[in-house]
Amino acid sequence: MLYADDTIILCDPVEEQISYIRVILVLFEAVSGLKVNWGKSSLFPVNEVPQIKEMAGILGCSVGKLPTTYLGMPLGNNHKALEIWDGILEKTEKKLSGWKAQYLSLGGRLILINSVLDSLPTYVMSLFPIPGKVVENLDKLRRKFLWQGNKDGKGYSLVNWETALLSKDRGGLGIKNLKLQNESLLKKWLWRYTEEGNSLWKEVIIAKYGELNPWCTEITTEPYGVGAWRSIRNLWSQMETNLYIKVGSGTKTKFWKDVWIDQSPLRDLFPDLFQICGNPDANVGDCWIEQGWDLVFRRLLNDWEVERVAEILGMLGGVTINANATDRMLWKHSKDGLFSVNSAYRRGLQHLKSELDNARTYIKRVEELGKERGYQEPEEMVEVLLFLIWGVSCCKISWDSVMRMSANLRDLFLYEAFLYYNPLLLMTMMVWFWGINLWVFAQANVNYTKIFDLDQNHLSHREIWKCATWMTMIVPTSMTAYLYLYSHGEVSLAASQPVLLYAAFAMALISPFDIFYLSSRYFFLRTVWRIVFPFQAISFADFFLADIFTSMSKVFSDLERSVCRMVHRQYHMQFSPIPLSLAGNTSLTNPQLSPTTSYKDGSLLQQLEKTLLVRMFRKGRKQRRINENDVEEEKADDVEEEVATIAWFEADSVCGSHAVAIPIVLVLPYLFRLFQCLRQYKDTREKTTLLNALKYSTAVPVIFLSALKYHVFPDNWVNIYRPLWLLSGVVNSLYSFYWDLTRDWDLSCFTRIFKFSRPNALSYLLYGRKWVYFWVIGTNLILRCTWTYKLSSHLRHNYLTVFAITALEIFRRFQWAFFRVENEWNKMNSKQNIQLSTIDKPNDEQKLLDPNGYSV
Repeated sequence: MLYADDTIILCDPVEEQISYIRVILVLFEAVSGLKVNWGKSSLFPVNEVPQIKEMAGILGCSVGKLPTTYLGMPLGNNHKALEIWDGILEKTEKKLSGWKAQYLSLGGRLILINSVLDSLPTYVMSLFPIPGKVVENLDKLRRKFLWQGNKDGKGYSLVNWETALLSKDRGGLGIKNLKLQNESLLKKWLWRYTEEGNSLWKEVIIAKYGELNPWCTEITTEPYGVGAWRSIRNLWSQMETNLYIKVGSGTKTKFWKDVWIDQSPLRDLFPDLFQICGNPDANVGDCWIEQGWDLVFRRLLNDWEVERVAEILGMLGGVTINANATDRMLWKHSKDGLFSVNSAYRRGLQHLKSELDNARTYIKRVEELGKERGYQEPEEMVEVLLFLIWGVSCCKISWDSVMRMSANLRDLFLYEAFLYYNPLLLMTMMVWFWGINLWVFAQANVNYTKIFDLDQNHLSHREIWKCATWMTMIVPTSMTAYLYLYSHGEVSLAASQPVLLYAAFAMALISPFDIFYLSSRYFFLRTVWRIVFPFQAISFADFFLADIFTSMSKVFSDLERSVCRMVHRQYHMQFSPIPLSLAGNTSLTNPQLSPTTSYKDGSLLQQLEKTLLVRMFRKGRKQRRINENDVEEEKADDVEEEVATIAWFEADSVCGSHAVAIPIVLVLPYLFRLFQCLRQYKDTREKTTLLNALKYSTAVPVIFLSALKYHVFPDNWVNIYRPLWLLSGVVNSLYSFYWDLTRDWDLSCFTRIFKFSRPNALSYLLYGRKWVYFWVIGTNLILRCTWTYKLSSHLRHNYLTVFAITALEIFRRFQWAFFRVENEWNKMNSKQNIQLSTIDKPNDEQKLLDPNGYSV
């Protein structure tokens, strides 16, 4: 290697080669008339070389020792060694010692720093990464000289040093940021790698590290022997985001994976088409024919996919391929597309905050800290106070309403209210948990919009929490009104409360008007439609929501019972006649019901007629006693009138706890998920989808065997069906637990999702902690085993226990969502999965693979 009048010759430690070199140099002297200065030449052994002195004697030069310097660059050192920078520090101190003797103004010192001191390490920084310790020492010398000059002792800085490193237009002093300047200089090598075709240095780098693509080498992960290139290669992720490809022949550019049109790769803009493309690694030139673009997919396209193909062809409409041109990388931040160190440095400065920027964000940060520590603004404190007043009022009114009932009717009264409102309370809980999921995804930089293929108008965690807050207020308020009106005998008004509430929720969900997050509601309803009718390819959002529905099967069952009771209540109150022969029966008393009453002594209709007649009779009797001023009798009647009139349904009725509709509604979410798995198997022919379908099919016997208790003889239930029910429950729970750990979750990166971009107490508590492993696995096993309880119809009479288990199942699904989404995010970003063809990908949600390709 030659540079001016200096030459480096590399050879093996063999005397024969040394002799040949000696002969060649002597002949060079004779032919050219130039003379080799053997006195300044040295022979440097690499590692241990025997007979090195004999070899040096052949050349007539001295023996050197590594490390040394060549053309001012360290040679033979560890590229991260601090000794490389000792000369820079010595030169800086030497310069400062001469300047301190002079009386310089602040402006003069600033000029010397910018023109002299900042240029001293530039030569070495152009090849080697500067250690943080060296930056710290150089900054200390520059900072002290700037603020103190020739004064000794402790000085004071006028502005923060980070601000002084900013450009002057942003309030700084224009002093070079050495770390940023070093990165900009090293990026120059990455730019040269993309531009220079057959340079010797590039061929050496490729031979040693391998080539990932035409633009960069493979990632170097070896701990030893990688030299300075490892530090340079690690900057490619920053460099790549500021480059774009100008397509020529298209032979170097990946059609789906490279950024060559728009600002993102096509696989991110059209993930649904990327999953079914014929060749994920196809070059742009492979997708171009003389007639235009030729996109190949592995199966026939659905209607909505044809529209997506039309979109991508519209984007490519202005692009043509020139077979005689070469693909080039261009720099985004210059007019001519050429990289420069100054433009890279200015680009890096834009990401640094100035003192002015800090001042602008100071108040906002203080407000955020105040919120984190519980401090509220006056308006927010008023809102919190009103919320507390509302909560206390609801609790007080509900308690008084319940206490107004007689003890033997109180359980029935509470169960009536519980049946109507517990589905909406559990739904509210699920919405709150989903808002927390989205907040964690945002903090951990997990692009859930890409995972679920959401549009730009999707709901954020704040909007989800806003919806949950309204649900939290509306549902208890309606429940309080129900309890109050029922306890005071206003049966019709009380019965209308859950009807109005259910109708309001249904209208808010299906309203076609552009209010209340129309696009998000449409996405949700479309996904539900795809779950119920899996005629199309299954996306991640489809089976994710279907899995959540399986956890809410008990909620849907109670929802069905509630609607059924509402319909039948209105029917009986509207069409049931009241026998007039009972109207004059003054001895009629309050119907005393018991929580254990079997209701075999009278039909529901008779009970309803009786309670309505009691209320009518008491109303007339009360008015008569008021007119006669009979105070004592009035007080006695008030005590008797504490009991509300409850239209109670028998267990064997069409809406009772023994109804056939209950197991049917319970099993529907599992059947939907089962059909999804079968659809996936039809599309992909992956056997894992059949194993997944088997998991959901094991829930069917649990549900129907439990329901058989009310339709078979007791001996058959005890001896045959109950053991089968217990066995199927154990199989379903353990199989589901096994599938969670081995398929849905990736235990190798179990808590990576809690690595927040701005760490807080929650991140420190959860990220990388072993106890999270044991907690999630343990709770998943326990709750998987207990959810058999909530699927069993014959245990529904323990409604508080079933409610608690259903709430815990929703909590388990809340935990499951973290790791299921993280696993999918890791798969989408995995280099291995990107390089594999879609046939080899083991994803359950992978789209259809047909052996025949289809051109569009």
